[in-house]
This record gives sequence, structure tokens and C-alpha cells, in this order.
Amino acid sequence: MSKHLVLCVETTHQAKTDQAYIDKTLKAFYKINADVKLTYCNINGKGNYNKKNLLKQIKENINQSPADEKYVIYLIDTDNFESNPEDRQLNMRIEQFCNENSYKLVWFCRNIEEVYWHKTYHEKEKLNAVKKFNSGDSLQKATEFSLSATSYSKKKSNILKVLDEILIRKI
Repeated sequence: MSKHLVLCVETTHQAKTDQAYIDKTLKAFYKINADVKLTYCNINGKGNYNKKNLLKQIKENINQSPADEKYVIYLIDTDNFESNPEDRQLNMRIEQFCNENSYKLVWFCRNIEEVYWHKTYHEKEKLNAVKKFNSGDSLQKATEFSLSATSYSKKKSNILKVLDEILIRKI
């Protein structure tokens, strides 16, 4: 049975930083073969989660896909949800949007770099961090446990919980 995952990531098309972390996680934990197609859509900042051009791109990918099963997955950073009411509200709006559209939601608490490196990088440093990440064999400080969280917690994500519903794990 073929599957198509449309992965909506915060990063820009030029940077592709989030894509690198997600690709390596997928390859580490799941059987990704010719029956699984991955397509990335760049949100260009999570505040753009419901912009017309992004929604059009998602719809085109889904409508043109011959896959038996199709999934849209938003992958976002929670940012400073615990101390910033605006971040908390935006996260809640995105979660509601995903629920209303039957999309899956993956979160990285507080950001994807913090989950994999246990530190936050400034925008200019993110590209170098990804290069270093790609050159190694490991997922850095991320573990199966830290990637299988069920609730927001620093340096954690629910990515494996969400993907376990869709993909087959490696043994």
C-alpha cells in the first residue's frame, strides 16, 4: 500500500534545515522505500501556517498523488509556549487548524535544534549546525525516548508518536 506524506515545515525553501533533521529521523527509525513518498512544503515561519499559497501547494500535492494513503503533517516548534502567551495562542490555533483539516501535528519543544542538540542556535548558526548534524551518524542528543513525548516538555518531540501511526518501524 503506497503512502504519501506531505510534510509542512517551518523553514524556508532555501535553508531546508528542518528537512535535514526530519529526513535523518525517518531513515533512523522507519522503513522508507519506493511505496513511501515524502514531499516537503515550506511554511516560511509558523505564522504562515494557513496562507493561501501554502494551502494551494498542499492541495496540489494531495490531489496529484496516486498514493493509496495520503497524510499532511505540520511540523512546528513550540517556541516559548510556557512564558509567551502569543506563542501559546499561535500553537493552539495551529493545533485547531490541523484538527479541523484532519492533518497530523508534530511539535518540537521549544525548537527543532533544542530537541536534537539540546541548545538553541541563532538564525545564522542553524546552517552550520545542520551540516554538522548531517556529517555524523547519530541523531546527536535526541533519543527514541525524547522523540516519543506525549506532552510538551523541553528538548522533546512527539515525532515518533505521530509517525508510528503511519509508517512501519525498522526492527
